[in-house]
Amino acid sequence: MIIVLSLLFMSISIPAAALEPVSAASTNINSTMTNSEIQNVLDNAASGDTINFLGQLYTNIQLAINKTLNIVTHVGTVLSGPSSSGSAVFLINGSKASGTQISGFNITGSGSGILVNSTSNVNISKCNISASDGSAVIINKSSGTNIKNSNITNSITGISISNSEKTKITGITVKNNKKDGVDVKNSASTTINHTKITGNAERGVKISNSDSTVVNGSTLTGNGNKAGESSDEGAVYVKNSRSVKITYNTINDNSQGVTVTDSDNVAITNNTINNNYGEGILLNGTLLENISVKGNDIEKNGNGIVLNYHMGINIHINGNIVTASAYNSLQDGEDSGIGIRFGSGYASNSGTEVIEHNAIFDNNVMDMRGRDAQVLPNVGSNWYGYSPLLCGCVKYAQAMYLQGIQIGTNTYAGGFYDGVTGQLAADFPSLLVKLSGNGFSLSAMSQNGQAIFHLDPNLGSGRLTLTATRVNAYGNWIKDNPQHSTNGTDPNSNPGKGNGNSSGTGNGGANGGNGDDSSSGATSGPSSSVGQANTASAAAGSAGSSGQSGSATKKTAQELFIDNTVKNPTVWSIIGIIVLLVLIFGVYYRNELMSMIKKSKK
Repeated sequence: MIIVLSLLFMSISIPAAALEPVSAASTNINSTMTNSEIQNVLDNAASGDTINFLGQLYTNIQLAINKTLNIVTHVGTVLSGPSSSGSAVFLINGSKASGTQISGFNITGSGSGILVNSTSNVNISKCNISASDGSAVIINKSSGTNIKNSNITNSITGISISNSEKTKITGITVKNNKKDGVDVKNSASTTINHTKITGNAERGVKISNSDSTVVNGSTLTGNGNKAGESSDEGAVYVKNSRSVKITYNTINDNSQGVTVTDSDNVAITNNTINNNYGEGILLNGTLLENISVKGNDIEKNGNGIVLNYHMGINIHINGNIVTASAYNSLQDGEDSGIGIRFGSGYASNSGTEVIEHNAIFDNNVMDMRGRDAQVLPNVGSNWYGYSPLLCGCVKYAQAMYLQGIQIGTNTYAGGFYDGVTGQLAADFPSLLVKLSGNGFSLSAMSQNGQAIFHLDPNLGSGRLTLTATRVNAYGNWIKDNPQHSTNGTDPNSNPGKGNGNSSGTGNGGANGGNGDDSSSGATSGPSSSVGQANTASAAAGSAGSSGQSGSATKKTAQELFIDNTVKNPTVWSIIGIIVLLVLIFGVYYRNELMSMIKKSKK
């Protein structure tokens, strides 16, 4: 009976064991194996197996993968492809190859290094890939491809993505390719994150006919050769695309910075865009909709921002620093050295553009120019610095101004205010603000439109001076009341009539220049008299400008005085002593004073 039960138990347990999963196998590729032998290993491997290359160099390699495999090397294996231009070293093809991983290789080919076709979730990592006559990596009709920690170099195009979705490129270097670093077309949800894209001959990143592309936290330098509003080269080029985000990148020393043409819902935010030969940002084409350019540091480009579109709907350009634009020789004789320029293609008068709360100052030729535009551009309240150079072919709102308020005991804020609404411009970019007086000087970067200062309570009385981009504000500081006064005159400026196209009259002391695109007094800061409860500087002051020759205008500054005597009893003691001395002097010299008064009456 015991024997029968034992046999019965074995008959049940053996099939159960046979159903347990078999672990994925690992197969080594030794250094002597040929391409056909390696392909045979791949064909006979089970899905999920690991293929480990042990040799240093394999030549004439052209491998097809049609199942999920983990293909790795831990010795930096070099795989050299065939000389034919239409081939790939690795072809990862079909839905059954989903989840394949390629890691650790140095791949050189003629046609392409890796071709990912009609599959999903392929991972490429720790590889160096180049293709002399094609793209280093091609992703076609695929989803969820990840490329990370790799170098993509010396190809026609670094990475070509077409008809695909959810491609992620993270922490790689894409450089020295003969055309584009990354070419995204007819694709959705592509993300390029923390990547170095340098030295590509035409474009760093090209995005066309695609949705929801993100370029974030990356460095793009030395891309492109052609510059100017007719160029389609540079760091990032976007055309006929939607929902594109270009954020937190460093975009320096390219032929162009960012170009957006005929696209919708594009955000260019919080980037550093410096030293590009042509435009820092170019908005171009027939129709642009829902474009946001916000919080960018745009310095030392041929032109800061160029608007060259025929129609713009819901365009917001705010909170940017645009400064030090340099004169460069651009294509077709295009003007350069301008902060914001309206190009010859600009014909937008839709009324849905907002250009405000930008710091536009110290550009080499002009801060703003619109003489080439087909219609009169209309801009909001901006900060233009000490000596604004503004074209008369633009309609300007009243400029922003700098103002101080007391927000607490011995705590003061220097704020940047909209010249039209009088409200604090919380979206204004961060600028260095200095507070000085009575033998001290403090510095702080503004945040959300304000710089905060904490003063020593024993400083005594005296005048405090706020300074930002060489514009000064002085005077009485008031508690918790940011509204500027609207009456009185500025004793430090000569009342003058603005002769710009805004046709306004103000106390900005603006002086017009000569030239075919000159203006003066296009805006003026708010006026206020000394001794009133709240006053401000006309911060971009008299936004009057020079003519084409670019002569500077007179700055506007309004006087304020801060008096800490109510907080410092020592000051009251000094005042008392002075009064006592005056009384003693009067009594002692009473007779002499009376005699002098009588003589003066005769």
